[in-house]
Amino acid sequence: MAGRVMMAVAGAALCAASASAQTAREIVSDQLRVVIDTKADDGFTADAGALGRPTFRGVLENDTTVHLELTLEAGREYFIAARCDEGCVDLDTRILAPDFSSLADDTLDNDVPNIAVTAAETGPHLLAVRMVSCRTDICYFGVAIVSRAAR
Repeated sequence: MAGRVMMAVAGAALCAASASAQTAREIVSDQLRVVIDTKADDGFTADAGALGRPTFRGVLENDTTVHLELTLEAGREYFIAARCDEGCVDLDTRILAPDFSSLADDTLDNDVPNIAVTAAETGPHLLAVRMVSCRTDICYFGVAIVSRAAR
């Protein structure tokens, strides 16, 4: 009996260790899921049309930027959140209009940028995601886009 109890305790400890050893991708995916679930309370839904899917994940080297093309609809409210893994120190985002002027940005010194924007025109826009500071050579990041009809 004592042997079975010890095996059960060891098995539970092994499962707990496995569950807590998430990959960088899983960490970012979980954060994006929280954003989508939280914004649902405000009437937002995951928007697969803007990026071709409601979330996007990738990696960025320290002090680099990627530009992602978004298709935004005029008059629609968008909430765009970027998140990154545990090595990330500072992540910034910026939305650029079709003429490349800046519509909105979040350049605060943190790793959880959020942008709320209502598109003035329908069509392609750019989302710039900049890995300002990463403690490692590369950091995993992700973007979630949710939207709702303008109120």
